[in-house]
Amino acid sequence: MNTPAKRLSDIDTNWTELGLARGSKAETPESVEARKALLHRYAEPVYQYLLGCVKDENVADDLAQDFAVRFLAGRFESADRDRGRFRDFLKRSLSNLATDYFRRKSAERKSLQEFSSQPAKTSDVAPGFDDMWREEVLKRAWESLRLLQDSSASPVYSVLRYRAEFPDASAADMASAFSELLNRDGLTEDWVRQTLHRARKKFGKLLREEVARTVGSTESAAIDDELRELGLHVYCD
Repeated sequence: MNTPAKRLSDIDTNWTELGLARGSKAETPESVEARKALLHRYAEPVYQYLLGCVKDENVADDLAQDFAVRFLAGRFESADRDRGRFRDFLKRSLSNLATDYFRRKSAERKSLQEFSSQPAKTSDVAPGFDDMWREEVLKRAWESLRLLQDSSASPVYSVLRYRAEFPDASAADMASAFSELLNRDGLTEDWVRQTLHRARKKFGKLLREEVARTVGSTESAAIDDELRELGLHVYCD
């Protein structure tokens, strides 16, 4: 059995599969398997987000299992790309689970010393879902760039990563560093600039491809909207 994805952005929003998983009133082997596959891919990120909400591993595990039961039962009819991104549906579902937990907890405590009389808002107790999503999309794009470097002769990942980690390094400093790292004599400042230019273009392209997966669309307008909303458009200019 494969290890479940540990990051939300590791999971492609496959609306064809999701539609199959939704199925109809009559269960089919295909819809059951599709539902299981989706649950398997989302299991770890679901748990991590819920853990950020409730700050308790046992509670997070219980809520994750509750989500799994509902998910396998097909209770996600509102997941429709015409109504919005699957990311937004997932965020709402998990937030509702956490809010229901706080509501039940408040009702159980007559003194309400630990919880207020109103259910806690998950936006107050959970890590920023969109911030987490943005970071994971970026990580995925970086990983794609690394894999691209592994399959090519150009150190696009290493050069761009070096620039990200040492933004004040000059082209001359980078040329010297990579001459040593790559064991290649004669690397110039122009080589650094040209490689950086190619790396940035490839990173922007890979980032757009990753965002296209998360929104379940290849339409430029949808991708551009998501990039702007997540503050990632600056990497694609």
